[in-house]
Amino acid sequence: MNLPLVLQIAANLIALAVALWLGWSPAYIILLFWAENIVVALWQVPRILLAGGDDPLPSRLFLIGFFLVHYGLFTFVHGVFVFQLFLHQNMNLDTLAAFFGQHGPMLAVAGMVAAHGGRFVTDLSDGTLARLTPQKAMSEPYGRIVVLHLVVIGSGFLLEMVPMPVVGLVLLTLVKTMMDIRNGRLRAPVKEIPNHVA
Repeated sequence: MNLPLVLQIAANLIALAVALWLGWSPAYIILLFWAENIVVALWQVPRILLAGGDDPLPSRLFLIGFFLVHYGLFTFVHGVFVFQLFLHQNMNLDTLAAFFGQHGPMLAVAGMVAAHGGRFVTDLSDGTLARLTPQKAMSEPYGRIVVLHLVVIGSGFLLEMVPMPVVGLVLLTLVKTMMDIRNGRLRAPVKEIPNHVA
């Protein structure tokens, strides 16, 4: 059983349940999917630290710092677009705190943390993480997040015209889940790190 994928699908369903329970518009679930960028980044830090290879700790810490700045800027700009295009307001700490400080969004984010944590634990226990270089671990999130959110945002524009928000919520969650399943199935086995790789 692909436990990380099962946990990811469960997290998507939790997000959908919260959205339906609170009567969200599709814009809010797009915001929730944007928040997954941050969850991914947090789990990527221990992945870089514990990846295989002989890279010394200072080198790994440099990669972590570079990743957090670069990926953080990407996430920030993406968040600005989500707020401007779908929520029609500026993104700031107050608006983020007001949304994610509520019990519903907190529950949905907790599901995402658990899903990505399950992947981390699985990769650590089955040796996948040991077969990654820190550089490879650092680059992991970019391809998935870019494709996923281009699809979700593109779908969001179309679904904003749907008169029933429930339909938009379900379809957006379905699109994201299909992308997660595709990424989970296409995740190639990691080859052993050659002995000469530092």
